[in-house]
Amino acid sequence: MVDFKRPETWSEPVGGIRYRTTAAIDWGLGTPLSKTRLIIPAGRVFDVSVPRGLRWLFDPHDPRYRLAGLIHDHLIHIDKWTRIRAGGEFHDALRAGGTPPLRALIMWLGVSVFKYPLESNLPE
Repeated sequence: MVDFKRPETWSEPVGGIRYRTTAAIDWGLGTPLSKTRLIIPAGRVFDVSVPRGLRWLFDPHDPRYRLAGLIHDHLIHIDKWTRIRAGGEFHDALRAGGTPPLRALIMWLGVSVFKYPLESNLPE
């Protein structure tokens, strides 16, 4: 089983704020015991995106954020989830990685409202 609090056991840096998984990640959507699993294979390249102006406060290389970056990237870019839906899993992954509750809440708010759509693309 992968130790989410020790990302060096399942990921490696590939340059800048980018990383690659070195082991498959098995994540329970909604709860760790969920039967709905998100499986991310080894070899997946992802980044831990933090706006440059906030990197003094939120270091993208902080190991506590790596799992959240991976899961959020995958849900947004591969599975095409909305930012709001992916934000919940991002928050849960931050907590699983060891991020304190208040910091995780602030980061969740940032990724959930960043590029928030003010107009709906859904048919009326």
